[in-house]
Amino acid sequence: MSTLPDDLLAAIREWHAVYRRLSRRPSTALRRRLLALSAEVLVHPYWQGRTGAWAALHGGARRGRAA
Repeated sequence: MSTLPDDLLAAIREWHAVYRRLSRRPSTALRRRLLALSAEVLVHPYWQGRTGAWAALHGGARRGRAA
């Protein structure tokens, strides 16, 4: 199993932190940041040419459960 690049991992961690903050206190600034981070994660060069990248990003299709 390969590890994620540091910048991608940081973006994913920040995405989760912003999502949690947004759920507690909605704001336009947080929604915009979440959208920017979503784009950053999804278009990261790490995913280019990788099969199953979406499943890898989301924990292996939730650890074997059907999508």
